[in-house]
Amino acid sequence: MKPVTISAYSIVLENYLDQMIKEGPTCCSSATISAVSVVWDHICPDDEDLDEEGIIEFFDFLEDIYKWTSTQKGLKDYLKVRFEEEEEPEGPYFFIGNTEDCFYKNFDEFLEDIDFNLCFQSFRKCWERSCDGEDVFQEGQFKIDFKK
Repeated sequence: MKPVTISAYSIVLENYLDQMIKEGPTCCSSATISAVSVVWDHICPDDEDLDEEGIIEFFDFLEDIYKWTSTQKGLKDYLKVRFEEEEEPEGPYFFIGNTEDCFYKNFDEFLEDIDFNLCFQSFRKCWERSCDGEDVFQEGQFKIDFKK
């Protein structure tokens, strides 16, 4: 199954991510929120005016990213690639460095703080939802799903 539109997965994941952020440290670590944020940022379509071939390619891209980030090794590899491409590792996603804004001194420390199961469950839930439509989750759904 694939999302109903090229933007459905990003719309649904953004809504869920916003709920994660709202819950903040009571639900998960900064690294976990950052990992989901990095994926969300990457899957947002840059151009809504794609031709048919561009749309097919973007759906393939979405599916590749979803599969790549659905295992612990895959998500670690994905985040490493994205981190190495990042011009500002201090923020807005990784918060790695030696400034007062950074939560992590290095990439390994960042990885150690990720709740991979929470990431996978969030990605899967949002992917499945986006395959049915662009309807976002009700307010508080994340809190219901992941009570600690």
